Amino acid sequence: MVGIALLALVMTGIMVFSLITGSRLVQRYTPLVDAAMEIKLEAAVAHLWFEEILSGDRYADISSVWRHLDQSAWYAKAMLHGGVNPHGVYQPLDDPVLRAEIEAVLQKIAEFRAIAQKRWAERNHSGPGSAIDQRFDAVFADFLRRAEKVEAALKMVIARDLFRFQVLQWLLIALVAGLAVLAVIAFLRYERVRSEATLALAQSEEKYRHIFESSGTMISLYDEHGVCLMMNQNVARWFGGSPDSFIGKGFTQLHPEAAEEYSARIAEVIHSGEIRDYEDAVEFPEGERWLLSRVYPVRDSQDRIYAAQIVSQDVTERKKAEQDKQSLEMQLRQAQKMEALGTLAGGIAHDFNNILAAIIGYGELALDDARRGKVSPEEIQQILKASGRARELVRQILTFGRKGVFELKPLNLNQVVVETLPIIERTIPKMISLEMHLDQNLNLVNGDASQFEQVLLNLATNANDAMPEGGKLVIETDNLSLDEEYANSHLEVAPGDYVRVTVSDTGEGMDKAALEKIYDPFYTTKGVGKGTGLGLATVYGIVRGHGGNVFCYSEPGSGTTFKIYFPALKSEPAGSQSPEEEAQLIPGGGETILLVDDEASLLEVGQRSLSEKGYSVVTAASGEEALEVYRDQVLAIDLVIMDLSMPGMGGHKALQEILALNPQAKVLIASGYSLNGQVQDSLRSGAAGYIPKPFRRAELLQTVRRVLDRHNLI
Repeated sequence: MVGIALLALVMTGIMVFSLITGSRLVQRYTPLVDAAMEIKLEAAVAHLWFEEILSGDRYADISSVWRHLDQSAWYAKAMLHGGVNPHGVYQPLDDPVLRAEIEAVLQKIAEFRAIAQKRWAERNHSGPGSAIDQRFDAVFADFLRRAEKVEAALKMVIARDLFRFQVLQWLLIALVAGLAVLAVIAFLRYERVRSEATLALAQSEEKYRHIFESSGTMISLYDEHGVCLMMNQNVARWFGGSPDSFIGKGFTQLHPEAAEEYSARIAEVIHSGEIRDYEDAVEFPEGERWLLSRVYPVRDSQDRIYAAQIVSQDVTERKKAEQDKQSLEMQLRQAQKMEALGTLAGGIAHDFNNILAAIIGYGELALDDARRGKVSPEEIQQILKASGRARELVRQILTFGRKGVFELKPLNLNQVVVETLPIIERTIPKMISLEMHLDQNLNLVNGDASQFEQVLLNLATNANDAMPEGGKLVIETDNLSLDEEYANSHLEVAPGDYVRVTVSDTGEGMDKAALEKIYDPFYTTKGVGKGTGLGLATVYGIVRGHGGNVFCYSEPGSGTTFKIYFPALKSEPAGSQSPEEEAQLIPGGGETILLVDDEASLLEVGQRSLSEKGYSVVTAASGEEALEVYRDQVLAIDLVIMDLSMPGMGGHKALQEILALNPQAKVLIASGYSLNGQVQDSLRSGAAGYIPKPFRRAELLQTVRRVLDRHNLI
């Protein structure tokens, strides 16, 4: 009886031990299996949402992407250190190999988040195929591989523990043959643990499949022979069926017109292991669609590439919009010429009437003389002269109105300005005076004379509209070099030698809101029927087409200045000095300079440039602040460098106040406006000199030295 009782006690103990051990395995590993799935699932959701947010297909906040990445990291940390959430209690793992894999996954999550944040920050400067884009996809692919290794390692740990438990069961069976029933119960318990783990894995895969199917992108999977292994509903609907009906079919059945090309793409990605991007017009039974596709290599748990995944965005509507835009752009310049011709019509008609009046008048006089038998060579000569004027006018109109592509050749812009002047004079009323200041040593540029004529005519027309009560239009040319410092603050500009054309008016000017839109096609500040908004858009297109840049400076009531920079043809003289070497040769000094500008970056650059030459520099960010500083240090300040356009009282008013305090004060005006435009008022008020923005460091140092040495700059 005691033996039976002991046997019963042992059997009971074995049964209890088996139950407790099995229950602990279930409680321990079921949440961990779910966590391993959630690590990959949350990151996959973040990746899909990020791509859709970038492409504009998902109207979600980018914070949702970071939230999913944080959740993925939380599950990884729970596997390492334990944790609790509504889905279960996560006990920390003690297997060193698995912990190392999880820590590697955490590092990959952090790396993926960092590259995603960088890609988000550079989203306006980098598109598909860029270095940051490829790095982004490579980091995500590496993360997936690491996540799969965690799953594989977790499975091995589970299998190891289950194996130990099973061995213990069989040892008990060998020791106690009578415990066969208990062994059966333990085995059933083991099967239950395994089935629950399998169920958890299946549920996790189902969640991923739901995301796969509900995503707004088109996703499909193909093997190296071009046979479809998987596709989501977004792809299948264009074939006119369900996804399952196309699995197992090749490109010869799905895309017979391009089967060879598509198969080659898949094979290339699988064999090279590199991501590829394509944009194609793809034929579907439901119609042609433009797809922007990215093809990824897909790896198994052994890191072997066995398939390629195609993720595509339907960009058909975007392509149609681009085609419409191209069609509009083809009409843009010709339409602008027609608009400018309308503006010219009044002046041209006036000139033609004058010419015809001369021809008719002298013709009638010659006819009267002929009837009296008198020879009249003077009248005939006047008729021929008037006819020559008419011929020249017609020639200029035909030159202006012709349509064609750019004919680039070495060009002297001074000559183009002079040749365009007669048309401009006919365009603007006589109450607008026209001035030219042309650099006689102007470098050549590579350009199309007729296109540059149109730039001048459009700017002249724009200036005419801005001066309804009359004013002054100034056209200037000069040579200049833009250095690295200037290029760093103007990303669209490359350092080098340029020919600058400046067109200034004394008209109404524009506010900041208008300045931000002036180059937009069809944007106009004119009234209904007074303009199509194509003029400045055409100017911008022509200048950019010549590799140049155009900048506009304007304020309400202060007129407008356009500065156009064309790259000069390379013709550097031997032994020429770099801007840095030139700046080093300019002498400095120990004087005190008050530098005034509302741009903090310009204050910093100016202060450094002057301080390095030994000057003592005091700065102010407004006219009001400059007056306070000058009152306190009127005897110490030797020179004031004043920006003309600043909020508040502005540079001109501050100049007048400083001169009222000290009529002998030296004030150097720094401005983006033309010397022959708005700056003249400040010079007449007593400014000691003028330096045009943008200026090189050497120009600033040279001008400062000359003003301090009392050289006349104007």
